[in-house]
Amino acid sequence: MGKMLDKITPLVLTYNEEANIERLLAGLAWARKIIVVDSGSSDATLRLLGADPRVTVHHRAFDNHWNQWRFALDQCAADAWVLRLDADYVVTDALVAELAALHPEADVAAYRIHFGYAMWGHVLPGSLYPANHILFRRDKVRVIENGHTEAWEVAGKILPLSARILHDDRKPMAAFIAAQSRYMAHEATAVEAGKQGWASRLRRHPPLMVVAVFFYCLIAKRLIFAGPPGWMYVMQRVVAEGILALTLLERRFRRGE
Repeated sequence: MGKMLDKITPLVLTYNEEANIERLLAGLAWARKIIVVDSGSSDATLRLLGADPRVTVHHRAFDNHWNQWRFALDQCAADAWVLRLDADYVVTDALVAELAALHPEADVAAYRIHFGYAMWGHVLPGSLYPANHILFRRDKVRVIENGHTEAWEVAGKILPLSARILHDDRKPMAAFIAAQSRYMAHEATAVEAGKQGWASRLRRHPPLMVVAVFFYCLIAKRLIFAGPPGWMYVMQRVVAEGILALTLLERRFRRGE
């Protein structure tokens, strides 16, 4: 293993992730220590984490993503390279090999990583999941609010990686819908406050984004040819946008608009 791997601390947020956490840990066999912030799991997540001696679990009640990540970062050494992960990610062998070979210059603050997206192990030809800088120097980032989730400000150079992380969430669909209901309440507030971007502009005119996502996923992302896993992904994104559209419309009706 390369020396770079010894400098990297995986940082994970969890909440009822027994369906996913073992696959994530399997991809982190190289890590000397893993820091987890759990927000009140009531399934087998904590037991599974406790079986791995490399894992240190911190507990914090969840209020929003940006505060949760700020707290999580505070648990990392100031000079650490941090690999921030959701529990439904899978760190691929190709990515581990690329990380091991890194020799970052002093002005490099982060690396941008692309994602593959899978539905129950079936990797899709495309998705709406954006690339992001999830490997960074702890002292070179700042977490800020961004709709229902967080954004990361990086002070320094950001370089791309060619290997991917795989997103493969296997929690029940009821958990997905419940999570989207929470997330879209935050996103609706951000959209109403004037959040920028073409997606937010469409979302301010329900149901334009619902229709746009349906056809964009099917045609531009080629999911019309991906069989049941592709259709499942399309329907998930349509449901998520539908929840947001309904939330925005309900708020307008309550205001008498």
